[in-house]
Amino acid sequence: MTEALALKRALLLALDIGLDKVVFESDCLSLLACVEAKSPDLYDWRSRGIILDIIGLLSSRVGFSFIFSPRGANRAADLLAADAYKGVYPIGWVSKPTPAFLSLLALEAQKTSEDVDNPSTFRFGENGG
Repeated sequence: MTEALALKRALLLALDIGLDKVVFESDCLSLLACVEAKSPDLYDWRSRGIILDIIGLLSSRVGFSFIFSPRGANRAADLLAADAYKGVYPIGWVSKPTPAFLSLLALEAQKTSEDVDNPSTFRFGENGG
């Protein structure tokens, strides 16, 4: 359920700031398959309402797509989540991230760029509504 809620919030943020083309990356293959198939029954039943919200948000967005990224490939997100849980990051940290986080983010950005250019990477097509 946490993954579905995170995707919904990411979609809302992208819409709120007016983004037209976004690639959402997740390590939850079952969630991505469920959203792509527009079938909330393929995922945890407790997330049905959230999945329906996601499908509704995507219905009019053509430039949003999804890419599966194995858990080991998004260490920056894992580090950020763990540190946020511990209260490590102060308010406003986004404008001044730690050097360690920036370094890890740069490494992962390079890896993601290579994956996007690689046709064998698992990727869902652009959402059509």
